[in-house]
Amino acid sequence: MTTVDRVVEERHWWDRLSACPACGAKVSASADASRGRCGRCDLEWSQEGHITEWHAERPVGDERALPYEWIAGHRLAGRAKIIFLAKRALWKLLTLIGFPVRHLVRRKLAAFQRRSLVDRTLAEQWRRHYLKGLALPVNPLMFEYSYRKVEKLGFAALLGFRIAIQDIRRHVWWGDHRHAWFQLVPVAGRYLPFTDSVVDLAFTDGVIFDMERPSLDTFFRECLRILKPGGYLIIWGGNSRARTRALAEIRWHGRIHSLEEVRSSTGAAGFTEIDFSFEGYAPPMFPTVFNMLRAALSPWPFKTYDYDSWLSRWQRPERRSFWLLRLAKPSAVPS
Repeated sequence: MTTVDRVVEERHWWDRLSACPACGAKVSASADASRGRCGRCDLEWSQEGHITEWHAERPVGDERALPYEWIAGHRLAGRAKIIFLAKRALWKLLTLIGFPVRHLVRRKLAAFQRRSLVDRTLAEQWRRHYLKGLALPVNPLMFEYSYRKVEKLGFAALLGFRIAIQDIRRHVWWGDHRHAWFQLVPVAGRYLPFTDSVVDLAFTDGVIFDMERPSLDTFFRECLRILKPGGYLIIWGGNSRARTRALAEIRWHGRIHSLEEVRSSTGAAGFTEIDFSFEGYAPPMFPTVFNMLRAALSPWPFKTYDYDSWLSRWQRPERRSFWLLRLAKPSAVPS
């Protein structure tokens, strides 16, 4: 029996791990339960196999297809509105011109995601870089709250991890990954939907830039709460010191948090820092065009991460595109 088969065979390992994202109360649900309500705040939930859905009153629209800059631009007026419309028209023109390249990049991305489900070597390479030196238990539980989820599903199964993924909308590919537990939380609540001290490893990325600073502090306190003593938090984010990367993050999210701000916030939450590093090449100009051409034309296999980029070796570490921050929850946490 393969590692993937063993993980899938452990059905409903997520039973009794749920907590209400609205009030934080523990939610008791058995493998046979299909629907219920939080005993404290009455928030409704439903269970469909390995997918838990929390039914908020305010529905969430379609996944954002445009950067925050374009969304915010619709509220402008006068000269600012004209400039916005001109930039938007130019962007659409460039998008049409670059369609063949974009199509090739999408094909390479899809091929990489298929590889991530079956390629043990790829999973081991990811583990050796991002989890190097971490003392994880056998069959650890990993919590994933990020934009790049698909490859982690494969890596988790190949490495013998259990994985729980939180998102604000349901995706069609969830049904193909029954070794994972998916939590659909349509409206961001104050709490992560897990009971205390159940997660061994938490991973997040640029989604932290969707949060204002007060919400960021709350999020890290919640990460500390759900982690077991000695558990780990891995954060991967765009580098505010890399000019083109910072502009890209601000256009997409509306903000960027510096590494220093994130270190301060996680430290205030109670985390102990293990290390931090910088990775990925940051083009000096036209980053979108450069990265698309690089992804489409590079002769080596495409990957969504860039920690081993030979181009980045020519940049000072603090000017590279991304930073990686690794933290631990202290083994003994003051009450």
